[in-house]
Amino acid sequence: MISEEQVELSQKASEVIVGEWSNINVPEDVKVLTRKDGSKVEIGRTVETVVIFSPSNEDKALKIINFLLVKVHTEADKSIPGSWDNPDIRVSQGFKKLDIYEKIVAKGDLVNVVSNTLIVEKGKLVVLRKSAKFDEDEVKYKEGWKSLSTGVNKDLAKYLVGFGIGG
Repeated sequence: MISEEQVELSQKASEVIVGEWSNINVPEDVKVLTRKDGSKVEIGRTVETVVIFSPSNEDKALKIINFLLVKVHTEADKSIPGSWDNPDIRVSQGFKKLDIYEKIVAKGDLVNVVSNTLIVEKGKLVVLRKSAKFDEDEVKYKEGWKSLSTGVNKDLAKYLVGFGIGG
């Protein structure tokens, strides 16, 4: 379905609000963050492997997305060991240009969100939000941010909204 040169491996570091995840995929590296209002929240930190697929056509892209949407769920038969309960599947800007992207969004498998990116030294800081664009809306953060609409799986979108990360 896909050749070796169409797959790339990378890494990403993440910090997420642990919240209601008690005993379910809780990262081992957890710190407590004190918010401006004095409330405290646990933040889990992980380093994860990222697999980047670059299929040669829309049919192959659709097959890969459908495969991943099933395989990453821990309740699925033969799921990928160690998968998160709320998996993280993101769609690149190149894929958004394909005709099948809107069909997948209409079906409800992917949801449009805003990916706010800032280049930091040797990496990127990526902050996903439901609609807030740091390069426009969040004036205090405006400089250096690039905000683009992107597609994520519905579980990740529910996580963003469910924990009030929204905006």
